Amino acid sequence: MRDQETGEEPDDIELWLSTHTRNGKWTNTASQDVYVSTTLLEGSNLTCEEKNGIFQKTYKEVIGCKTTRIYDHGGLAKYPTRAQLMVAQMEHSRVSAVDQQKRIELEAEVQKLKEQVARDVAERERFAEEITIEIEEREQIKREEFRAQLWEEIRAELREEMHSMLVAGQQAKSSCIFPIQSNLPSNTENDGTPVPHMGKKNNKNQLVRNLFNTKTSNSNVTPTCISAEQLRKSVRTRSRQPCLRNN
Repeated sequence: MRDQETGEEPDDIELWLSTHTRNGKWTNTASQDVYVSTTLLEGSNLTCEEKNGIFQKTYKEVIGCKTTRIYDHGGLAKYPTRAQLMVAQMEHSRVSAVDQQKRIELEAEVQKLKEQVARDVAERERFAEEITIEIEEREQIKREEFRAQLWEEIRAELREEMHSMLVAGQQAKSSCIFPIQSNLPSNTENDGTPVPHMGKKNNKNQLVRNLFNTKTSNSNVTPTCISAEQLRKSVRTRSRQPCLRNN
C-alpha cells in the first residue's frame, strides 16, 4: 500500500478509503460515514499525525467503539509493552538532551557574538576618541602658532615704530641750532679783564655763559647758527687752548 513514487505509507483515512471501497463504492454506510466525517474535520495544512488523530476520533464516534486502543492497519492495535515504553522514553530523553545541548551551544555562540560586537563598538569609540583628541591637539598647535606669529608681527611693528621714533629724535637733536657770537674771546671777559685759569670745567662753564650772554660789548656782531656737533668741537678746542698757552 506504499506510494509507488515516494515509497511513503498512506495515512489512516487513505488506508480506510482503499480498504472499505470496491469498484469506487463503499462496502457499507458506516464506512462511508467515517470517511465523510473525517474529511469534513480535516484541514489542508494538517500533518499526517493530526489527520490520523482526527480519523481515530471520528471512527470511535461513528462506530461507537469505547476502547482506548487505536485503529491500526491490522485493526485495533495493542497497548505498547513496558520495554517499548522504556525505549520510547529513552529515545525521547536522548532527543531532548541533544536539543538541550544544541540550545546551550547556540546560546554560547550568541553570547560570543554579543561580546565581540561590544568589543568592536568599544574599539571604534576609542579610535574615534583618539581621532578627536588628535584633531583638538592639531587645532591647539595651529592656534598657538598663529598667536605666536601675531605677537611676532606686533613686536616687529613696535620695534619698527621705536626705531623710527629714535631716528626721528636723533635727526631732530642733530638739526637743533643755537645763535652764538662769531668772535668769542679766548681767555678774557668782555671788558678786557683776563679770566683766571680754573681748569677744563670752568672753561666750559665760561664758554656756556658766553654763548648765552645777550649783553655783548660789540653790538655789531653778526650771530651765526651752529649745530650741536660744531658746538662739541668748539668746546673741545677751547678746553685745549689754556693748556697750550701755559706751555
